[in-house]
Amino acid sequence: KPSLHTVTIPTTNDMSYTFHDQQREMAERILSTFTNGEGELYALLLAQMQSGKTGTYLRIALEGIQRGFYDKVHIICGSRDVALRKQTEKSLSEALDAFADEKGLGIWEIRKLEGSIKVFWNQDLKDLVVDSKCLIINDESHVAQSKGNIPYKNFWKKSGLEKCLYGDFSPLLEMNIRVLSVSATSF
Repeated sequence: KPSLHTVTIPTTNDMSYTFHDQQREMAERILSTFTNGEGELYALLLAQMQSGKTGTYLRIALEGIQRGFYDKVHIICGSRDVALRKQTEKSLSEALDAFADEKGLGIWEIRKLEGSIKVFWNQDLKDLVVDSKCLIINDESHVAQSKGNIPYKNFWKKSGLEKCLYGDFSPLLEMNIRVLSVSATSF
């Protein structure tokens, strides 16, 4: 039976997109949890602010696409904060560059990664179509917890994944989707 898996990473104060050993290690642990055949469908990455969560989940996204675990990665957030969205898009671009350099990727591999990982904030969720064999990274997952966050709720419903919000992960299993919820608060 699929279960909820919680992972907590230690704190660092360095948020550069030179991937740090603990980000690599945690990314490998989470990817292994999702791909080793044990049925883990939903994980929570919980760590303090400025501890490396973004670098960790971007590493998961990049490794997951490059290794063929996922066809698409959707980084979503229930926030309407445009500055936070721009920061996430910038971080993705920097992480992609660092990853490509590290792995010695060619232009076609880089383009595949660029085309496979997209950022969707609250106002964009209506445009997101979720297909099977994808990873949904729910960044700042705590911000969308209010009853009034209609675009966020509509996204889960439209995607056929609403049951996941209530602990029933069967739609994830049926569609071969994994969800990584990322937050600095356990709320």
